[in-house]
Formats: sequence, structure tokens, C-alpha cells
Amino acid sequence: DPSRLVGGGGGGRNAAAPNPAFGFDKLAVCLARGRKVYALRLLTGEVAWARLLPPPAGLGAPGEVAVTLFATRPTAVLGYAPEVAAVHSGPGGVVVQTLDGATGAVTGTHR
Repeated sequence: DPSRLVGGGGGGRNAAAPNPAFGFDKLAVCLARGRKVYALRLLTGEVAWARLLPPPAGLGAPGEVAVTLFATRPTAVLGYAPEVAAVHSGPGGVVVQTLDGATGAVTGTHR
């Protein structure tokens, strides 16, 4: 919304304050040991959200299943939130879990 950057166009006391982040407050989504996914705010370093990914059933023992994280939609597009995919691969196959990049909510599981 451009009005947030230019003070809402009114110039009075009720004008919207400019955004100090100027669009630089992005999230870095990372995978830690133990299948924990974190989203860190790059501007402040604080944790925006964290989620423990349970191992999908039938893929193998926890030590046999590898998890890789991909940004499938790095920015919001046409009303859809940014999306991250966690790909679990093991002797029993592959399972892809999709997560809302802004909130960490699981949005789908695909075998």
C-alpha cells in the first residue's frame, strides 16, 4: 500500500505513519535438528514462528528419513501466502508437507 510510505496523502495528524522497515522486514525460514522449522525476522532477529514437523508414518525410522526445505512461493502472489515445502524422503518413499511461510501452519501433505 503506497499510502503507508507517503503518509496517507492527507498530511495531517491522522495520516498513516511511514513503515520504518521499508519492505526489508523479511522472514528467513530454516530447518534445525530434530525437524524444527523456524522463521526468523531478518530486520530484528526475533523468531516469528516455530513448528516441529512430525515424521510422516511409513517412511522409515527417524534416523533413516531426511528432510529438505524448499521455498516454493517466496512471496505472496495473487492473494496466496508465501509457501515452504518440507520434503521427507526415506526407504518408504517421499512425503511433501507444505507450510504457510508467514504463519508456519501446515497447508497440505502429499505422498
